[in-house]
Amino acid sequence: MRLPILPEESTIPICDFSDWNDSNEPSSRENFLKTWDYAFRTFGFVMLVNHGLEKKYRALNSQLELFFQLPLKEKMIFKISEKYGDGGFTPRGRENVSKTFFDTMKFSRPPDAVESLILSDRSARGLPSIKNGYNNDELLKTFRSLQSGLSELTLSVMELMAICLGLQRGFFFKFYADKKASTRDLRAAHYFMEPLEKGRPLPYGEHTDYTGFTFLWRSTENGLQCLDQRKTQIILDKDFEKLMNTSSKSPWIDVPILDGYEDAIVINAGDLIERWTNGYWISNVHRVIGQNPSPAQRNSSDLGPISIAYFTGPAGGTKVKVLTESAKVRSTGKIKPGWETPITASEHLLMKLKASNK
Repeated sequence: MRLPILPEESTIPICDFSDWNDSNEPSSRENFLKTWDYAFRTFGFVMLVNHGLEKKYRALNSQLELFFQLPLKEKMIFKISEKYGDGGFTPRGRENVSKTFFDTMKFSRPPDAVESLILSDRSARGLPSIKNGYNNDELLKTFRSLQSGLSELTLSVMELMAICLGLQRGFFFKFYADKKASTRDLRAAHYFMEPLEKGRPLPYGEHTDYTGFTFLWRSTENGLQCLDQRKTQIILDKDFEKLMNTSSKSPWIDVPILDGYEDAIVINAGDLIERWTNGYWISNVHRVIGQNPSPAQRNSSDLGPISIAYFTGPAGGTKVKVLTESAKVRSTGKIKPGWETPITASEHLLMKLKASNK
């Protein structure tokens, strides 16, 4: 199948899942693997089209639009904690994700211009449902349907990772087999689009994702960017001004909505993927900078962008150690400082959430 052409300002590779899933052509599958490997080595990001979950995303987004349009008082019924990361609804002003990336003694941003709803089986009280006081079960049903499809896609992605690293196809399956123990949380975020002025809050600040792969769908453009690691290998204090700047793209790459493939999933690797591979695949810094709303948008009742992020990761008790079984991982050289000792997936996640909630 012919892939869409990316806008000039973007270089994030595109993979067509039908080339892997349905094609009998060995050359198509081989090219798919080469692109997949290159994407995560160079950017930590890939755009996946023809994944088969397009209708499920649209159905859930319709329900999320209804939820986020509710008065704050009604949404707060599903707030279950003062801290982000415990599930349920989080109002604007509670999350500041750039704290997990920047040294807050040197630089900090205002809290993110976002409200979110985490749909998680581990936080059942935060799920909008009739049982929990919501007016219907449609949001819950569409969440469950999409979650099921994404669970299957997660295993396919972990199979792709194993093949790319020269491991047995099912190498990672044992870490994801227990659906109750592995991470399968879905975060719906509603971003507030405001004028791009100096010092204003970003819809979502600079950060890396915490655990495994993240699958991201967006209702419309929201200003998603990732760092161009080809230009910025090491971020020094003197680079902070350039790094923080939202008026200039360098060293940032736009990750746009694709014409004709509006339901493409952006997949990026989280910190545990980078640790597993000793940096062979990277967990890249990214952010949402928003965009200047037009006069028509300012005067309309348009809700603004919604994103649906599905966070995946191995079961909490999984001891993540550098995969020296892989020749590609060994090619990275010595194990990076601090990664010599295995860490459990739960320990790593709690460490990142603690930084975000400071």
